Amino acid sequence: MQIRKILGIVVVGSIFSLPAAAAIRCDFQSKMSCRADSCQFLEITTYSVIDPAESTYARCDSNGCDTYPAEFVESGAFMNITVPGRSLMGKMSLPNAKVVEIATLGLDVLLSYGTCAVVHVGPVP
Repeated sequence: MQIRKILGIVVVGSIFSLPAAAAIRCDFQSKMSCRADSCQFLEITTYSVIDPAESTYARCDSNGCDTYPAEFVESGAFMNITVPGRSLMGKMSLPNAKVVEIATLGLDVLLSYGTCAVVHVGPVP
C-alpha cells in the first residue's frame, strides 16, 4: 500500500483516499481563450473546488458554484480530473499543487492555470 502526503493531507493508495471530506480550492492566475488561429488572455472570474473524496468538481464565480460528478485518476506525479459530459478536464501536479483546467465553449478552448490548496478537512458541518 502506498502512503503519500499531498497538499498537506496523508493519502493512502494511488488515488485520493481520504478518511474524511477534504475540499481543495484552485485559484487561477492566468486564463486564455484559444481558437484555431489565435489565443487571447481573459479576465479571471472563476475558481474551482475539487473534492476527490466526494468525486465532485465545482466551477465557482461571484454567483456561486456549479458542482458536477468528476473522476480522479493519478498518473505518475499528476492527478487527472475529468468531468464527464461537460467538455471539462484538468490536471494537477501532486508535488506542487499547480493546476491547469481545460474547457471548451463551442470550438474555442479555455485554458486556466493556477495553484490549489486544501480549504477544508474533516466532516462537512
